[in-house]
Amino acid sequence: MAMAARVSAAGGDVDLRIYPESPHGFTSRSTGMAGAALYDIECWLAGRFSAASKPAVTDTTAGLDRS
Repeated sequence: MAMAARVSAAGGDVDLRIYPESPHGFTSRSTGMAGAALYDIECWLAGRFSAASKPAVTDTTAGLDRS
């Protein structure tokens, strides 16, 4: 949680999720909580990769005579 607070304070995008009573490495086990966490991770990554693959929007009309 301290790292999330530092990233947020620096202006970074933070998505902090807490999975109660889950030990370190719990996503390697076959449990409902692990499945939920892995799904959250996959969705987060997919959102970041799709946003990164979108081309930047540019003004293609710059410099054209619009009169």
